[in-house]
Amino acid sequence: RRQQHIEGFILDFYCEAARLGIELDGEIHLQEEQRKFDQQRTEYLAEFGIRIIRFKNDEVINSTGKVLKRISEDAKSRIK
Repeated sequence: RRQQHIEGFILDFYCEAARLGIELDGEIHLQEEQRKFDQQRTEYLAEFGIRIIRFKNDEVINSTGKVLKRISEDAKSRIK
């Protein structure tokens, strides 16, 4: 699902079966304050068994195959 509400946050993409959130990061995520917030959010969601993986926007555009492979591998490893 995209734009999924989870524990007070909106994840870019979320797979419930794998409890896997995917975040696509633009330039704002390079700022120190935003990186700290992202890390805290990732740690908080981990407390609920949700794993977050992050990709920079340019990774998605320029290395789509690698991004999809990583998502697929992470999802498969988490689905029981």
